[in-house]
Amino acid sequence: MAKSTPSTLPRNWRKRLPHAGDYYHRHVEKLSPPNASGNASGCCPFHTDRAPSLSVQLDGRGLFKCHGCGEHGDLIQFHMTLTGLSFARAVRDLMSTRS
Repeated sequence: MAKSTPSTLPRNWRKRLPHAGDYYHRHVEKLSPPNASGNASGCCPFHTDRAPSLSVQLDGRGLFKCHGCGEHGDLIQFHMTLTGLSFARAVRDLMSTRS
């Protein structure tokens, strides 16, 4: 098993991230069922959102885009914005939540 120091990540960190669908189901309100492309929409947690304006990819890198506030990126960027963590800390936090 690869060891991690505070400034480095294990070599296999990408494989140890949670599945994007599982993660977004826990963190996005009013998440719709996925469409044929595997994308879903829900309320953005980064601004006051009454109607779903956030589009998320429930597989792969878990890309997201909010059509209301403009935030976008992948699952790691989403977690960094949600928690305020740095990249390495966000990755370690995500690895610890994988079920």
